[in-house]
Amino acid sequence: MALDVDAVNGDLQAQALEAPNLAAPFRVVEGSFESLKVEVPWSKLSRSSVVFRAKCLHIKLQLHDFLAGVGQQSNELNPTKEMEARQLSIEEAEKGRTRTIALMKLATGEDGFESNSNEKDGFGARLLRRVIENLQIEVSDIKIELMSDGCKVC
Repeated sequence: MALDVDAVNGDLQAQALEAPNLAAPFRVVEGSFESLKVEVPWSKLSRSSVVFRAKCLHIKLQLHDFLAGVGQQSNELNPTKEMEARQLSIEEAEKGRTRTIALMKLATGEDGFESNSNEKDGFGARLLRRVIENLQIEVSDIKIELMSDGCKVC
């Protein structure tokens, strides 16, 4: 089963732009799992853990600077445009935080509605919260290859 390399690299680039001091110095070239298995204890879902097992994770990384060119572009911008770019970045980060908070409230049932939701919705939200809290992720046999200009380091 292959990883969605474009999605992973897109996330890495977005994180690099949001927090340049925490930017990953690589991009994912290739990635795969030998097997993925999800064990759901349907009869004991509220008491037992859902287990996500991934075996033989193989990832090829290549050194990459997601911020290359970003500093050059910002030096060429006038102060007004640089301030606008920073403000836009701050607004996007705030939207992300707002979405995260809304999802957390949805999962915990703290949506602010008192009597408009029925009992089934309350049970579903509580069950979802319990499943998320008890989720176990196991990854075994990880192999990471770092590639740089024709050199390969494992």
